[in-house]
Amino acid sequence: MKFPESILLPPQSEKLKVTNVEFAGVKVRLSEPVDKINANRGLIYFHGGGWVFGSANSTEPWTSALAEELNMVVASVDYRLAPEHLYPAAFDDCVTATTHFIKHASDYGVDPTRIAVGGDSAGGNLAAAVALKLRDIDFQPPIKIQVPIYPVLQFFDLNTKSFIDNGHIPILTKELMPQYPLLYLRGNTKYTNDLGKNAHISDDMLKSKYAKRVSQSLLPEKYRKLDTDETPDRYVNQEAATELRPMLTDPYLSPMMADDLTNLPKTYLITAEYDVLRDDGLLYVANLRQAGNDVTHANYKSIHAFTYLLIPPFQLDSAVQCLKELCLFLKEQL
Repeated sequence: MKFPESILLPPQSEKLKVTNVEFAGVKVRLSEPVDKINANRGLIYFHGGGWVFGSANSTEPWTSALAEELNMVVASVDYRLAPEHLYPAAFDDCVTATTHFIKHASDYGVDPTRIAVGGDSAGGNLAAAVALKLRDIDFQPPIKIQVPIYPVLQFFDLNTKSFIDNGHIPILTKELMPQYPLLYLRGNTKYTNDLGKNAHISDDMLKSKYAKRVSQSLLPEKYRKLDTDETPDRYVNQEAATELRPMLTDPYLSPMMADDLTNLPKTYLITAEYDVLRDDGLLYVANLRQAGNDVTHANYKSIHAFTYLLIPPFQLDSAVQCLKELCLFLKEQL
């Protein structure tokens, strides 16, 4: 489910110059402060939409607000979408756009050591994956901050308590969620039911190091599954387990599963209480902290995609609060 973009767009701000450009062949919506004084921060942002829909246009209220409030240059990436363009097309576009922005930051009056990467939902996945990739290749200067917003970070367990409790809530339901990574990776929705029931997890994977990354022990007690939540008779589709294994182990597809989570950028991770992906965020926070990273976590009593509802009359208080608190963090840390 997606919002009609036309009803979510803000009026064009006189404080911003917004242009459509390309970064090394990747389409980007660039929001630059008209007043360039002290406008030396930068953010590269990846929209949500399950890697299947969405655009820089759909996230315009959020990125424009950040650019205006922080007097910051924001580059919103129009990465290629599935199923026409399968993984790693979107990821590659995001890496290309990010490295280009850092290399050419001075062209936009931005200090290359003061650049953050962020995104929501599938875009939060891409932001975390880009942060990992740039760490892995020792790209310099490094990303200073990553801001994953209600991100999807793993495909090992799609029956966390947040899936169980919030699976019926609109925008992103338990039935809908498994379709998106399958379209991203494979271009079809075969194995949707298997993914949704965790029937793609083989017995050896349940005993692997990957299972530890989604251990219930990492979650605050109130978010751990009860014994009554567990399915007594576990079924495994061996074909799905074999074909979907890359979805479980590739760190640029499932950032939670990276072998090494050390030395990542300072993190500000946002979750929504009534979102199937809430526990992905909670688990990543725990894993990042265990690896010695500096992590700030903000959880809002809201639903998936709440940051898109920023403009009256379709405005949520949680979106306004989230924007305010993120801006305070970035003013101090970026």
